Amino acid sequence: MRLGICGACGAAQYPPREVCVRCLSDAIDSRDVEAAGTVLSLTTIHRSIDPQFTEPAAIASVRMDAGPVVIAFVEPGLKVGARVRLAEKTSRPTGQPRIHAQPERA
Repeated sequence: MRLGICGACGAAQYPPREVCVRCLSDAIDSRDVEAAGTVLSLTTIHRSIDPQFTEPAAIASVRMDAGPVVIAFVEPGLKVGARVRLAEKTSRPTGQPRIHAQPERA
């Protein structure tokens, strides 16, 4: 997974930004980071005005090992505290990228 990394302080930036959220430097380079993290919280979207959500969607906030917290789609049954691997996938109806989390295998 690619994230912006501040050249001045090393902070990972998500979502993408022009200046660092920690030190306000504009020296941000896109780099590959470890796509793993820990589930902080879980919820399910049951209704939405967005037409791509016709079925309930389980989502989680995940603290990446690189630092930022991301919102990811998950399979039902995942627990808070679980270790997950993250992957970017393209949504079929919209073509927009989405982050998906799957349980990390030991």
